[in-house]
Amino acid sequence: MGRPPKDATHPLVRLREKLKVTRKQLAKRAGIPEGSLKDIETGRYTLKPEVAAMVSFATGVDSRSLLEGDDPLRDMRGEPFSKENRGVRDPLALSQQVAKSPDYLEAKVTLLQAAFDTALEKNFALIFSFLFETWLPATMRAFDAEALFFEKLTDRLASFEFDSLQLPAQLHPKNERLTKRWKAIEEQIQRETPPMPPPATGVPIPGNSRLMGQYAPEEYIDNLSKVRTEARKRLRQRLEEAKTTRAFKSGSGRRPRSPNRTRA
Repeated sequence: MGRPPKDATHPLVRLREKLKVTRKQLAKRAGIPEGSLKDIETGRYTLKPEVAAMVSFATGVDSRSLLEGDDPLRDMRGEPFSKENRGVRDPLALSQQVAKSPDYLEAKVTLLQAAFDTALEKNFALIFSFLFETWLPATMRAFDAEALFFEKLTDRLASFEFDSLQLPAQLHPKNERLTKRWKAIEEQIQRETPPMPPPATGVPIPGNSRLMGQYAPEEYIDNLSKVRTEARKRLRQRLEEAKTTRAFKSGSGRRPRSPNRTRA
């Protein structure tokens, strides 16, 4: 028994008709296997958010409009989608312009904070974190950006604790070079942390490999957290200074001449 025919009302089918492109052409433009698009159009698979996002960036249609099956479909500005829309001709430039806006970034951080606050208040914070941390690497893989993501994360590594709650296994790089850098940064933080032998009773101590499996009163854990926070802060300052030095050395190799300095 063959596969069912395409659904003429499916948002991807309607999008292709608007663009006057074949399934093969849309698949190539969006970087998605043609067979996967066919399976979605015929109902074998559901249109997933990451696929909708890839189609959105390639065409200018709003990914939410695709997922909701709007008729007519909407573009990134909320207007009826058409081939002639400016957003369609250069959707990547449009999305980059919006995403780089400080107001946009602040809004997304605020949105995420509100979601975490809600999860805390409703007692599903760990489940929310798990879903977010599962979605994040999967999305990076879908856009072939996993390597760059781990580079960016490594640059910010001194902002995190090295325990399974803050940085679970799926957020650790598999690249040997980055793994060594992670280990070196953790060792630096450990050296920055003064020895604080805990009592034998209390609650488990998180975030410190030298003390994993040991217990201490909550007051001790609070103090340890403050000490390690200061250690990470000092390390971040040194890393920023080192980055500035590298940037200088990669330039002319000479310090800028003082405006008051004259030739002999």
